[in-house]
Amino acid sequence: MPADPTLAVLIPFRNGDRALASCLERLLPQARDGVRVVLVDDGSTTISDEVRRLAEPPAVEWIHHAICRGPGAARNTGVRWCREHGIGLVLLLDSDCIPDDDLVETHIRLHARSPDAVCIGGAIQGSGRGIWARLDGLASWSTSIPGSPARVVGGLYHIPTTNMSLKLGRIPWSGDWFDEALRTGEDVAFVARLRQLGARVLFEPRPVVRHQDRESFRGFLAHQYRWGLHTYALRTGRRLPPRGRWGWAVLLAFAVPAYAVASSLVNLAPWLRRSPLYVFCWPVLLLLYMVKGVALIVGVVAPSHALRSATKMDAQPR
Repeated sequence: MPADPTLAVLIPFRNGDRALASCLERLLPQARDGVRVVLVDDGSTTISDEVRRLAEPPAVEWIHHAICRGPGAARNTGVRWCREHGIGLVLLLDSDCIPDDDLVETHIRLHARSPDAVCIGGAIQGSGRGIWARLDGLASWSTSIPGSPARVVGGLYHIPTTNMSLKLGRIPWSGDWFDEALRTGEDVAFVARLRQLGARVLFEPRPVVRHQDRESFRGFLAHQYRWGLHTYALRTGRRLPPRGRWGWAVLLAFAVPAYAVASSLVNLAPWLRRSPLYVFCWPVLLLLYMVKGVALIVGVVAPSHALRSATKMDAQPR
């Protein structure tokens, strides 16, 4: 392994299983010529023998949290390791993704082609068996559809932290990158902050990873509900006092139908550009966003449900 690595693939995980092993099997052959793979174990209680066999040093660097601290904290821990070891590029992946064979090479090439880009997000192909996995992918990856046009990320859309690469030295702040208090949505907050500070964020349709989506109705609904739950905590900085939150909750209760219509259409629009047949999915998306609207109201009334601890952070300016 070269003494001066130039890129690190950073994968947070908890309780590594077959999904992580599959990710490593596809990724490790790409770990050459200055590429490191960094696993951040976020308080695992069990790790399969298959993962341990694949993730042996020096091919893989292990970092351990004694307790589960959440995905934001795990990514921050990995980023600190990269800073300490002179890494130039960081590629973020989720442990339940299968990367293309040219994932690492393509990210390096894209950054060389776009030296002014701070952050580049690749495409995500949802995978999994059954209707619920298909719907989970439809609702989750509309901002990262394979084959979509390359673009500057702005407006209503963001890009997720899986299949995202970053120029470490160009991030315009020195503290932690990800909000460790949030249970979900730390990637939305991160991309929004980059854009607010004027950093250039790009989407590129290559490279591609395949993400294991939720295959059960319960898993699908819980996943989408969590995304509605964090909206208030993420967008407002958790500043409103309890009385103000109740006022917003009452207004939102009347606005949920309009929110569901508007949000489901925004979600559906990129898919319709691929095929008009996706219009038949709109009733399901509409119902889903009604559920997300309920989650949004719960998140306004009780922001602690979207946070990793039931502290009073929602009442503290940040």
